[in-house]
Amino acid sequence: REGNYMSPKPTYGYDRVRTEGRGARWKLVINPDEAAIVRNIFDWYENGMEGRDAGAQAISNRLNAMGLRTAEGKAFYPSGIRAILHNVTYTGALSWNKRVQDTIMSGGARITRRVLNHDPIVVYGTHEPIISAAQFAHVQQQLADCTRTSSARSDRALLNPFRGLIVCGVCGKRMQRKATTGHNFRNASIYC
Repeated sequence: REGNYMSPKPTYGYDRVRTEGRGARWKLVINPDEAAIVRNIFDWYENGMEGRDAGAQAISNRLNAMGLRTAEGKAFYPSGIRAILHNVTYTGALSWNKRVQDTIMSGGARITRRVLNHDPIVVYGTHEPIISAAQFAHVQQQLADCTRTSSARSDRALLNPFRGLIVCGVCGKRMQRKATTGHNFRNASIYC
């Protein structure tokens, strides 16, 4: 709640440093090289690349083609790009308690799972923002409004007659078809 950084691993775009003096705490300091990449990710998602919309896959492909790597030295993946786009830390804030433990009874057994908390603790940290709050809010709106549906390749038949029509009842995103064996629609399922 004081805005100090608690994780042992810094958020991509920052370095973790210890403050001086009595009662020293950990805080984030901008890493100029990584911060430039984060700014590009937000800019590409918000404004597109070369006049076209850019999603997480296109952004990760471009970063990998440029020879850039994550802090661990690995290639960028779409899931990592989406995590960056959703991370409020880049606005100078810190979030805590995003996921909470939930225990339910199912078939006579207790099942414990970690679910999304719709009311996490968000405080402004002691670190400088990499992007503006307005740009972050605009990107969050774009992510929420993302109505792009995948289209069938020209060399393939449309296998999912419900493409773009069925949405998840929990998160509101469009459902996708997943074939379990081959391309037979009878052996497929639809998932979020």
